Amino acid sequence: HGQDVVGEKYWRYVNYFLDNCDTETSFPTSANSACALAGLSAAGIDSSQVDQCMFDSGGTTADNVNQLLQGEIDAKAERGIVVIPTVYVNTVVMRGSISDQTVFSTICSGFLDGTSPEICRQCANCFDVTGCVSAGGVCGGSSPGGGGGGEKKGGISVGTLFLSLFLTVGVMGAGGFMYYKRTQREMRDQVRGILAEYMPLDDGAEGGAQMTARSGNNVAQI
Repeated sequence: HGQDVVGEKYWRYVNYFLDNCDTETSFPTSANSACALAGLSAAGIDSSQVDQCMFDSGGTTADNVNQLLQGEIDAKAERGIVVIPTVYVNTVVMRGSISDQTVFSTICSGFLDGTSPEICRQCANCFDVTGCVSAGGVCGGSSPGGGGGGEKKGGISVGTLFLSLFLTVGVMGAGGFMYYKRTQREMRDQVRGILAEYMPLDDGAEGGAQMTARSGNNVAQI
C-alpha cells in the first residue's frame, strides 16, 4: 500500500495472530486483548491509533453500527463476493482456486501482448513463483516446461498451447477412428444377419424341394 508500508505491517500482524492468538485460550476478547496487543506491537503498529479508529467508526461498547465494518459488508454484497478471501484483478473477480501461481498468472495475463513486465516472462514457468518474484526474476526451482520462463500468450506458454492442441487433435482423431471401426463392424453384422435370413430359401431351391398344388380332383407337382 504505497510508501507508508501499511500493508506490510498489517500482514505481519495477521501472521502473528495466526501463529499465537488463534487458539481457545489466547483468542482475543473484550476482556482479554493481551495477545492482540502483543501482535500489534510486534508488527510495529500503534495500538492507540487502532483504538481511536474503532472509536471514531462507531466504538465497541455501545450498540452502534461500525461504519467501516458496515462499509465492507455493503461492498461485499455489491460486488457479489461469496467466498473469502476473494482476489480482484482489473476489477474482475478471480474464480477457482487462489494461489500465488494463479494470482501471478492472472495479473500477467491482464497485460496486452508485448507490454507485460519482464518479471512475467522470467517467472512464468517457475514452480516457486513467490521465490522467483522475491529474487527479482531468478527461478530457483525447475520449470514445468523443462526450461526457463518462455513467452506467454494470454497467460499460457507457447509450448503448453501447442502441446494442448496436439493432445486435443490426437484424442479427437483416435475417437473418430474408433467410431468408424465400430460403424463398419455393425454394418457387417447387419449384412450377415440379412444374408442368414435368406440362405435357407436358396438351399431349399437348390435341393429340388417340391411344391404340390391341388385343384379339385387334379393334383400337380412342381
